[in-house]
Amino acid sequence: MDGSVRLWDALSGKEIMPEMVGHGGPVYALAFLGDGTRLMSGGQDKNIIVWNTNTEMGGMDHKPLTGHSKTVLCLASAPKGTRFASGSRDRSIRVWDAATGNEILSFITDRLGAVTALVYSRDGQRLISASDNKTIYVWDVNNGTLLHLAGDSHSPFILHGHKSAIYSLAVSPDGALLASASKDTTVRLWDTHTGAELTALVRQHRLPVRCVAFTADGRRIVTGSSNDPILRVWDIESTGSMGIPRRHKGLVGSLAFSSDGKYLVSGGKDRRVQVWSVETGQVVVGLLLEHEVYRVGFSSDDSKILAVDGEGAIFAWNTHTHEPLMATPDDAPRQNGPEGILGLVKNRWVIDSRTKKVLSLLPNMSPVSSRASWNDLLAIGTANGGIVIMRFPLSP
Repeated sequence: MDGSVRLWDALSGKEIMPEMVGHGGPVYALAFLGDGTRLMSGGQDKNIIVWNTNTEMGGMDHKPLTGHSKTVLCLASAPKGTRFASGSRDRSIRVWDAATGNEILSFITDRLGAVTALVYSRDGQRLISASDNKTIYVWDVNNGTLLHLAGDSHSPFILHGHKSAIYSLAVSPDGALLASASKDTTVRLWDTHTGAELTALVRQHRLPVRCVAFTADGRRIVTGSSNDPILRVWDIESTGSMGIPRRHKGLVGSLAFSSDGKYLVSGGKDRRVQVWSVETGQVVVGLLLEHEVYRVGFSSDDSKILAVDGEGAIFAWNTHTHEPLMATPDDAPRQNGPEGILGLVKNRWVIDSRTKKVLSLLPNMSPVSSRASWNDLLAIGTANGGIVIMRFPLSP
């Protein structure tokens, strides 16, 4: 909080430049220009400094940029690196020429609230802002006007969904998705063309989420939370990895994966046996028993769906035709099926059972009532009927 800026080598962790001093208070925002030769910083002193990182001493390119009347909270570089934008507690967004430091454009509106996060679209034609008023706005960078939703000239491009201040924004490499991280403990994903929220991809942490970023291939997002030393990596494409969209009408008592990991069978207090496609998240088989389902599973060759009810009766169905089969005691499935690589400690910590390494802390959810794992997949059943399927990158 001393107002200094330090630069580190990302691979070695070594500090590679002398401390850069210029701010008169804490620094709250940093952003590189496109080629990495310039670094912008903004802070409590209301100023923005452009640092030359292409020299050993890292001096200022020009005198500090002024214009904001309150703390600078966020900065974003345009894709081509010729411009950058700043957002402030003064409720304004300002666009600057990176080479000259001249202010090009400003949007000042009371409805914004403090501007807490900024990101450019991949084509550089839109600037997306987030505020402490729980809202996301999409702007035309050429004139600073609020854009409208595609095909609807009466609806401004404003995204609602978060319940508290938004701290971070990120756009996917292909420009199709926007990720937002919030004090409300959620990460939300949005379609950048239509503005639609992908509600099946809402993910809850236990604490406010301070930062979010996409991986280079766009298949995963990385999130960091307040007072939490663990970075979490979420697979966007895996079913349920961002929320609890799959439901039973009561406690989920048992889960099991097929031997190839393509299907998950679940059973619960609602007397239902359901088989889910892991790829699509859709129910492909739905069966109803007379009593609560105690255990479920697949036969070793996946040809049978198996279940045991609360009375001890054993049931079997043909996996392909869903026709009932004569069941024998040998068909009784084991609770949760075979143990996989992923484990769960105290129903809170996801671990690699081979190394005992902690991979993640489970998000806020109803108490865990069942689980199953297969390779890098972990399925969680909850007391309120939810099913979450999470994928974790595993080391060899």
